[in-house]
Amino acid sequence: MVAFRIGDFRVATLDDDAFAAVLEAAAPAGGAATFPALFGLLSSDSEVEPMTLIDELARLAATDDGRRAAPLIGTLRDDLMEALAAAEEG
Repeated sequence: MVAFRIGDFRVATLDDDAFAAVLEAAAPAGGAATFPALFGLLSSDSEVEPMTLIDELARLAATDDGRRAAPLIGTLRDDLMEALAAAEEG
C-alpha cells in the first residue's frame, strides 16, 4: 500500500497493484525523471511536497497513458488533498 507522509501524518492511498498501474502510465511520459514526487512515493520514509505532486498528477493526467489511468490518478489526488487537510488541522 502506498501512503502519503506530510509532517507527522501518514495517509494510505492506492494498493500496490493500482499504484503500479499509475507508474506504468507515467513511464512513457518520462518516468521518474519527469515525475520525481510521484515515484518518490515508493519510499515510505519520504515526506511528500503536496503542491509538487498535484502538479505532477495533473501533467500525467493530460497524457494519453495518463487518461487511461485517470480514475487512479484522481484517487491519488483526492487522497492527497485529504492528507493535506488532516495535516493542517493537526
